[in-house]
Amino acid sequence: MQVPKAQSPPVATVLLLLVAPLKNRCAAAAVDLVALQTRLGPKIQVLLVDEATHPAIVRSFAPVRLPSSVLLHQGTELWRQNGLPNATKMPAALLAKIEHIAS
Repeated sequence: MQVPKAQSPPVATVLLLLVAPLKNRCAAAAVDLVALQTRLGPKIQVLLVDEATHPAIVRSFAPVRLPSSVLLHQGTELWRQNGLPNATKMPAALLAKIEHIAS
């Protein structure tokens, strides 16, 4: 009888979008987030982290200003920028940053 191999956990690559309280953001940004996640596909999960709801998480990344974007792979920071990523221009660059680590 052969013992089945243990399955490894899924690769965890996350793009955190650290934002000021929701009431201060325009509704158009939400549309861009949907487009961004669509273009990134399943390789990178986009998560919106609101400062009002999760202040400790936002502070832990010590952003220079909000909004800020942080790309993480299994807890390691790979990339960061002030502002939200452009849903049209940034997906290819973000996917390229994880190409060598994603299988």
